[in-house]
Amino acid sequence: MMKSDKERERKEPSSDIKTDADKEREIFVQMCILIGLACVLCAGMIFYQLFWDTPIIIYNNSQIQTQSEESAVALPSSAPQEKIDLNTATAEELESLPGIGEVKAQAIVEYREQYGPFTSIEEIKNVKGIGEKTFEAIQDLIIVKQETS
Repeated sequence: MMKSDKERERKEPSSDIKTDADKEREIFVQMCILIGLACVLCAGMIFYQLFWDTPIIIYNNSQIQTQSEESAVALPSSAPQEKIDLNTATAEELESLPGIGEVKAQAIVEYREQYGPFTSIEEIKNVKGIGEKTFEAIQDLIIVKQETS
């Protein structure tokens, strides 16, 4: 015995009609996708800050500074303005270099007095207490002027 179309429609729910459980499941899936995207974005920002030197900075409008203001604030007051000549600098001037304290500055002066003027900035590595790391820190801040006769 065949069922009529009207009986079939009454007993079988239409696939177009969503039940409350279907709606809840759909909302749950959408929330999971949004939370997952938020996690991926946060992880991306963390990895960006870990592997690139440029930090992500979020400013309020009142906190924005110009580049010249930032660099003026960033410079320490003891930073030398001009390059220091190893052949004419005093111990006090040498102490303004990063990694050079009173003892190393005096050692540089004594080396210069004992062996004569420096012929290159690399020669400062011959001074006791000044190694490769210290040289790398100061190499852009020092010069050796050749005396003209």
